[in-house]
Amino acid sequence: MALFCVLLIPGSFFLTVYFCCKPSQWWWFLPYFSYCLLDRSPWRGSRPLEWVRRAKAWVHFADYFPTSVELEKPDAKFDADAPYLFGCHPHGIISMGWFANIGTEARNISQVIPGVDIRLATLATSMRLPFLRDILLSLNFIAVDRQAISHVLKMGKGNAVGVVVGGATEALYSKPDCHALVLKRRRGFFREALIHGAHVVPCYSFGETDIYKLKEVAPQTQVAKFRSAFQKLSGVSMPLAYGRGIFQYWWGFIPFRRPINLVIGEPIAVEKRANPTDAEVAALQEQYLGRLTRLFDSYKHKYCVDPDNAHIHFVE
Repeated sequence: MALFCVLLIPGSFFLTVYFCCKPSQWWWFLPYFSYCLLDRSPWRGSRPLEWVRRAKAWVHFADYFPTSVELEKPDAKFDADAPYLFGCHPHGIISMGWFANIGTEARNISQVIPGVDIRLATLATSMRLPFLRDILLSLNFIAVDRQAISHVLKMGKGNAVGVVVGGATEALYSKPDCHALVLKRRRGFFREALIHGAHVVPCYSFGETDIYKLKEVAPQTQVAKFRSAFQKLSGVSMPLAYGRGIFQYWWGFIPFRRPINLVIGEPIAVEKRANPTDAEVAALQEQYLGRLTRLFDSYKHKYCVDPDNAHIHFVE
């Protein structure tokens, strides 16, 4: 199941190219491809299928690592009448933990936080790719852009969006025992929370960066320049990462089996501001950074291999 999830993107891309080059299949594929390009579901709250979210296959996927979900404070109150923005940290290489714990019902997230409907946001590019987009939409994913997020938050009453705030850039810092976050310049996340009066929830996925090893690239090399140009063009950062194989453990594309433990922090109440000032955005960001750091420090002795040397670094 882990291999299937890893191959979702390249597999969907391969099938798209294959059917584009197969004239005998154009009668059905071209209308479907056109529909994928024109359909606005990823920007209008998605279209989840509960039986897909609850499929037993996702439980096996989550058990592979294994993953877990818990609240920082078991008595934390989530008001079902308020919208929420969940800040998901860290990104990791492919965000496997976020996919398993929030993107599906493998760990019964709807029971952990009853009354709150969380939609995970992912690259808009993924929402244009045939086959992949339909799987993501059935799992309640939306596109990670302002229009799609704003649409969900305007729905109010327990609707929420989970945003992996560090994005593709943060994936380049994703290596075992590293807790580097790209958050300082992500002010749009906090501005949207103020505009819609959405409570913000800091979350940390311990072990997310441990399931792949990263080959670092010197900044001025041709590989680094190509990767930077590709990221600007597509939004994908292309970290040089590797995991294990099917029959051996030293190299491959399957993630290593490492526990991924998601801790969901207390919501930070946010008052609605139609036109928030830079000072208000900065104040909310500062409060959020403090809460996230507190959450990490409270749980690092439980989930980090070397807790005494484990610290969050806000690198950008």
